[in-house]
Amino acid sequence: MSGLDDALLIVKPDTLLKWHRQGFRLLWRRKSKPGPRKPRLPKEALALIKQMAVENRCWGAKRIRDELAKLTIQVSRQSVRRYMKQARQTLPPPSAGQGWATFLANHAHATWACDFLQTYDVLFRAIFVFVIVELESRRVVYWHVTRQPSDVWTAPQLREATPFGQAPRFLVRDNDRTYGVQFAKAAHGSGIEVLRTPIAAPKANAICERFLGTLRRECLDHVYCFLRSAPESVVDIVPGSE
Repeated sequence: MSGLDDALLIVKPDTLLKWHRQGFRLLWRRKSKPGPRKPRLPKEALALIKQMAVENRCWGAKRIRDELAKLTIQVSRQSVRRYMKQARQTLPPPSAGQGWATFLANHAHATWACDFLQTYDVLFRAIFVFVIVELESRRVVYWHVTRQPSDVWTAPQLREATPFGQAPRFLVRDNDRTYGVQFAKAAHGSGIEVLRTPIAAPKANAICERFLGTLRRECLDHVYCFLRSAPESVVDIVPGSE
């Protein structure tokens, strides 16, 4: 009879339990499946991030985040970077800008460069030599000396170097504090566009700096300097011993 009872059963208990376990797997797999994630930022903020990323190709995530903070929109840099990447994927790659070497090749005839050289007199007191060089010809356009360089002192030197409107189009300078507001006004009054050298870019003002190095090695290292108190610009040079 036991064999007959087994034949009469449509589904065995083990098979029913197996089906039940499989049903539970399918049920919890469906419940555990992640649905479409809703953006945490408003649509207006997302559109603004993408608009900034497209219209300002040089802006990074930090700059866009700071601009949004001005509008009281708080967003993390990671979120900004993610939406920036989405917005810029369809844009063509930016064209390479004009390099410094190309700029000098095109505008060397209309560009001057200035810098200070520090040396010492016979009594070991500091003297600062202000030099302006024309980049195309490497000609010294103007020079002057002082013991205390400042913005008030440097501005008149630029005016003296550009009499009767004989001024260049560009003037290269470093980020020294002696080139302040007065110097900028003097340059603007002469129609000069001042170009500040970037940080950690030694080649940006290489022509003027190389001339100053040659001036030190071939001249000032072999002579004694006497800077008269009045007028300040008068320098007496006495040959020194080797």
